[in-house]
Amino acid sequence: MVDSRPSLTTRPGPVVDRALTVAHVLVGDETFEHLAWAYYGQSQLWWLIADANAGRPPWDWRPGDVVRIPPLAAVGAISRE
Repeated sequence: MVDSRPSLTTRPGPVVDRALTVAHVLVGDETFEHLAWAYYGQSQLWWLIADANAGRPPWDWRPGDVVRIPPLAAVGAISRE
C-alpha cells in the first residue's frame, strides 16, 4: 500500500525568481555543501541550493555545470541555531 503523504521526491521546492539567483560554475570537487558554506556561511543549508536546482540530484553535478544559487531572502526565513 502506498500512502499519500509527501516524500522527499514529491515535496515541492520553493519558487525562486531565476533573476534573483547567482549562476555559479562548478570547479574541482565542489559540492552543494561547499557552495552553501561559501554563499551562506552554513554548509547545512545545501538543500536550499538543491531545491533551486530541482531535477538533478546533488551528487550528479560535475565541474563546468552551472548551479543556480538563490539568495537567502528569496527562500524564506531560515532558523539559525
